Amino acid sequence: MTSIGTSRGGSLAATPAEERALLARLLAADRSNEPLLDHSPDQLAADLFSADEPLRQRIGPYRVLRLLGRGGMGQVLLARRDDGSDERDVAVKLIRRGTDSEDVLRRFRSERQILAHLTHPNIARLLDGGIAADGRP
Repeated sequence: MTSIGTSRGGSLAATPAEERALLARLLAADRSNEPLLDHSPDQLAADLFSADEPLRQRIGPYRVLRLLGRGGMGQVLLARRDDGSDERDVAVKLIRRGTDSEDVLRRFRSERQILAHLTHPNIARLLDGGIAADGRP
């Protein structure tokens, strides 16, 4: 029987060393026990279970098609770039309002930088990055 760690390690064996190092940094940041949010547990629960913000129509050159998922940090939207340059479907990650502390923004920028350098068939590829009209990355 193969453990998850072994099978995961085996599938990354062919990945270049530089990309494995970037992935290791990303996984280490995920395991960090630094506080992610500057809110009390009561406030976090209220934010998570309150009415969700309305679905946006557009984010930059992307037209939002539907919600793919949401979590404590934000939401992931299915969108399509429709400015004529490329019409493929993409996932857009948007930080939730109220969780955009300096620490969360720093982690988000770090995640984006790391993903920009990773290329692997089992890891989402970063195509674009920017700032929404309301200032959220």
